[in-house]
Amino acid sequence: MIEVTQMGYLVLPITVGLLLFRPVLLLPWGTALCVFHAAAVINVTVGESGFGLQPGYLGALAICVSAPFSGIADFRRHLRPVMRFLAPVYLLAGYAAVSGLVLPHVFADKLMIFPPREGIDILSMAPLGFSQSNVTQIAYICFLAVFATVLGVATRTHPDWGVRCVKVFFAVGAGVMALAFYQIAAQQLGLPYPFDFFNSNVSVAHDISAFMIFGDTGRRASGSFAEPSVLACYATGLLLATTFAVTGGRPSPRLSLLAGVVLLSFFLILSTTGFVSLAVALIVLGRRVIHSPRARRWALVALVATILATATIVVVLALQGGGISEFLATRLEEHVLAKGTSDSVVSRWASDVNSLVCLVTTAGLGVGWGSTRSSSFVTNLLANGGAVGGIAVLWLALRVSRLLVAARQATSDGEVLAALEGTKGCLIGMLIAATVGVPDATNIILWYTLAIMVGLAQATASPAGATAAPAPDGAFRSLPPPAAHTAGVVSGS
Repeated sequence: MIEVTQMGYLVLPITVGLLLFRPVLLLPWGTALCVFHAAAVINVTVGESGFGLQPGYLGALAICVSAPFSGIADFRRHLRPVMRFLAPVYLLAGYAAVSGLVLPHVFADKLMIFPPREGIDILSMAPLGFSQSNVTQIAYICFLAVFATVLGVATRTHPDWGVRCVKVFFAVGAGVMALAFYQIAAQQLGLPYPFDFFNSNVSVAHDISAFMIFGDTGRRASGSFAEPSVLACYATGLLLATTFAVTGGRPSPRLSLLAGVVLLSFFLILSTTGFVSLAVALIVLGRRVIHSPRARRWALVALVATILATATIVVVLALQGGGISEFLATRLEEHVLAKGTSDSVVSRWASDVNSLVCLVTTAGLGVGWGSTRSSSFVTNLLANGGAVGGIAVLWLALRVSRLLVAARQATSDGEVLAALEGTKGCLIGMLIAATVGVPDATNIILWYTLAIMVGLAQATASPAGATAAPAPDGAFRSLPPPAAHTAGVVSGS
């Protein structure tokens, strides 16, 4: 059975309209859609299993379909350097396809794994075997490799739209934070909340009480995401994105205020993953605050914003008639402090240890892409993708680091620097949270961010390849020429 959801009725016509008449706007449109993790535009149900097409993936599909025909991506001039740079991604996707189809048969019934569809629970462990998860996860990673290439070429062709996409990312981030705060108001003040609109994906396990935060059951905020830990992952990326953009690019009071609101949101999410990720993120930010006067100014503005936002929450709780001490003493204890000895944490540790056992037992080959699940991105990658997957990610990280250094040396444009630093901060923050407890390599936000950053950085380091003339359906300006000492930078290194 195929069902168009409430969000589908809104998103599908707009996407089709842009695809036909203004395809260049699919770039910021897709960036905006990728935050609706718990929603679907179309649900397909077959028996007891179901699949929901996330809005972000719909945007990615539309970009891939339109790019060869609309002129938003000049494949003739820019495909080769982008593909050369993304070679580690192709290595990961290629090994994922081969390992996912072969290794589950080679090591069948010889290893115990955590089935991806069963969640992380010791009681759900089962013998290794080929399953539907192998096929779906291979399809995801291969499509994402193609999408990253297409979006990277489009951004390299028209770098101005890469900058605009980053601006859209920040604007949508403010909306996600506002939605998380509104969840509080919905529960505290009895306001309506459109749960069916934001949580319509049948293939995602939803926290159905996401907006019951300070009530008797002590639930937590999840925003437009399926569960609090995924929102915590996004919030960590948004926090580092805003602070990196402000301290490394163009100063922005609005981004500083947004960073303060994001800081406060961790106390609404109440996720162990979130607090651990926040602690690591603050260590990363500490170095910038210590060594940069601009970062110190950002820290002051963010602190003021956090205080003001905290005061707002206190007023709401006061109108409720108390509850502040209960929140601090009971909710933090229930959702964070007491989790250290909970069955959930024990199962998560067991899944990580089991993943390392699988890696060693298979002599570094892994058990095949999509075969098992663990609580950390690192152990999940190593167990499913083996040593090859780990090497591919490290290779990509090294290339990204070198490219960003070259791009920073090639321009003094504040907007471009803010966009580059913002995408870098988002990737670092989300990978920190993913390592702590959100092992989702197919998170569409990561791939949008990576592709935009690569395309924009390559266009900045080698601006001669960027489109200077207006495209048929939109105006673009070329980036400033590189500094004299970086004229020889090779963008594909």
